[in-house]
Amino acid sequence: MLYRIKTSEICDVFRLYRYVHAHYPSTALLESLGAIDDVSRYSMIGVIAKEQLYEHNGSFYRKIFADGSTKIVSDWLKLLNEWCGHLGQSSSPLQTGAIGYIGYEMHRYFECVPNSDKLLCPRSKICLTKYALIYIFDRSTFKAYWISDENMDDEIAKIEAG
Repeated sequence: MLYRIKTSEICDVFRLYRYVHAHYPSTALLESLGAIDDVSRYSMIGVIAKEQLYEHNGSFYRKIFADGSTKIVSDWLKLLNEWCGHLGQSSSPLQTGAIGYIGYEMHRYFECVPNSDKLLCPRSKICLTKYALIYIFDRSTFKAYWISDENMDDEIAKIEAG
């Protein structure tokens, strides 16, 4: 898949997030906290949600935002591989991806340990959203970028004007 990268003049991450949160469903802000170094220098905003993977009562679901449909997912790890691809398969150094969480209790999908989930928790154990448009701000270089997996130039212009 070809990912588009476009520079942005917006450097106020929180002001931008207030705007997109008010105008788009299922937005997300991922903030790297701590000293600015190689791993904690980026702020990311998931702007236009494309799909969402979530767990409810032990079953996994895939929501498609374009048509509002929801489908049962039999193998959520396979879906993540489909979303993110494998390293080296993209013609771009950056790609859109999933923002969200995988709860600690999901360890049994990665490790060979018995299921000892005796605590019944009403919260989802996994919720990841794949975005068609992500904003990235590099706090080290003070440069910002839009990453999209389709042509979003009109949408970007609308956001930047807002």
